[in-house]
Amino acid sequence: MRLTLRLARHFRQQLDEPLEQAVGLNIGEVLVLSAITEGCDTPSAVARRHSLPAPTVTRMVTKLAEAGLVRRVTDPDDLRRQRLQLTAQGEAKRLKTRESAQAIVHDSFGGLDPAQVRAALNALETLSTRLDLCAAPPVAPATHPVPSPALEARP
Repeated sequence: MRLTLRLARHFRQQLDEPLEQAVGLNIGEVLVLSAITEGCDTPSAVARRHSLPAPTVTRMVTKLAEAGLVRRVTDPDDLRRQRLQLTAQGEAKRLKTRESAQAIVHDSFGGLDPAQVRAALNALETLSTRLDLCAAPPVAPATHPVPSPALEARP
C-alpha cells in the first residue's frame, strides 16, 4: 500500500509541472477533461470518479469553461443540473495533453525495459479494476413479491 501511494505521489510530481508548462493544465484539470470524455457529464460525477471534493471540481470546471475547453449545458429534464461537454477546443487540448504526457513519461521512464513496463501497466490496470469494483455501490437484489397462499386460494 505504501509503495502504491509513494509511486502515485512521485508520478504526479514528475508530471505536474512539465505538463502545466507544455499545455497549461495541471493534473487535476487533466483528470476533469478525461472524466468528461469517459462519460462523467456532471461535476458531481467527476468528483465521485476521482474522489475529489465537489467544490474543487466546480472551481476546475469553471476555469476550464472560462478557457473555452468545457461547456456547461442545462439539463432539459432537471433545470437545476448542469451537464458537462468538451468543446472542440477542449478535445484538441485533451489530445495534445495526452501526447505531451506520453512524451514526459517516456523521457522520465524511457530507460526501463519495455517488457517490465508492460507488466507493470497490466498489474496497475488489474489493481485499478479491482479497486473500482470494491468502490462500486452494491447492487440491490431484485425484489419479487412472494405470493400469499390466501390470495392464490381465491376463486
